[in-house]
Amino acid sequence: MKQATYGVDIAVRRADDLDRRALTYVKKRMQNIQGTPGVPCVRVLDLGCGAGGQAVRMAVVGATVVGMDVDVYADAFERLRTENTLTEAQLDFIQGDVIQLDALLDECMFDICCFQRTLHYLPYDQAYSVLVWLREHIKEKLYISVTGLESDIGLHYADAHKPVEERFCALTESDAETFCITEPVCLYTPEEFIVLLQDSGWEIEECWVSAFGNIKTICR
Repeated sequence: MKQATYGVDIAVRRADDLDRRALTYVKKRMQNIQGTPGVPCVRVLDLGCGAGGQAVRMAVVGATVVGMDVDVYADAFERLRTENTLTEAQLDFIQGDVIQLDALLDECMFDICCFQRTLHYLPYDQAYSVLVWLREHIKEKLYISVTGLESDIGLHYADAHKPVEERFCALTESDAETFCITEPVCLYTPEEFIVLLQDSGWEIEECWVSAFGNIKTICR
């Protein structure tokens, strides 16, 4: 059986505009609390963290970061801690599926969540449940992106004609190889994604579509 693949790990190569926005917010928050006795560090949850590209950037500027991914990246996180003189408390990794957040994180609270290129691997109803859980456990900001139906990934997407609530299928064999995505996905229009976020309790601060057709949103 072939190993499931979830696309290219962009974050280890570069910080995109949404990553940079999250990092800027963390830096400002850290500057505001530095030297204030009794004020805890900014706590960040990085879902679908991959090999820790964005997680380590936030830890280096002072945040306490927990990265989670369905694949095993414990060794990658250990290397990042060694290279950047970070402790496990500063940069931690949990292997697990985002649909198990309640069991894996219990009642942990975070200030910020980064959730890039991951939610579209869930059917719509599961995505809604995850976003509801996050709304109850993220105190400040959610930085989230999904692949758009109008992106190149959506050109030959078999479920494009279905309502978004029923939209969940694998890519064609050719596209799966091209984009390194072998798992089923639910692709969104910007309007559909905004409705999902709002229905799950989030307020949209900004939403835009990248040149590649990815839908990026900052919520509170």
